[in-house]
Amino acid sequence: SVGVITLVAMVATGTGALVTLGNLALVSGASIGIPPLRLLIAMPVAAVTALAGASLALVAAAPTRSFKQAQNSSCGSATVVMLAAMLGMLPRASLEEGLGWLPVTNAILVMRELLLGHSPGIWAAVALGQLVAITTAATAWTARSLGKLEVR
Repeated sequence: SVGVITLVAMVATGTGALVTLGNLALVSGASIGIPPLRLLIAMPVAAVTALAGASLALVAAAPTRSFKQAQNSSCGSATVVMLAAMLGMLPRASLEEGLGWLPVTNAILVMRELLLGHSPGIWAAVALGQLVAITTAATAWTARSLGKLEVR
């Protein structure tokens, strides 16, 4: 359910950005710098990245006993994911300079390459592979952890 909510939020955010950019282009007479097809091509990477972030938040929240504790503990994982994402947004960040091996950062850089119309090559497989592995491991750990809890 967390993954579904995360994907719905991602699609809503992307749709809102497209509507906003389209309206801005109409009002200003300028064109949108990124063709919508490139956005669609980058969406699977964004979806897997969002699911990885959600699964890591669940890992942090699973052992807690209250909603407030879960919120507090998942903030740490969200901060780590956001810092890795921001690193990938730096102007001079590059896949070839070692950042291609850093999870989340490499996904952001792959999305950048796709949005610019470049081919990220093997780095797309590296980024997606890492994120799928992280999501699978985190989800399995959370399921085992929640399965051990006593229901009162």
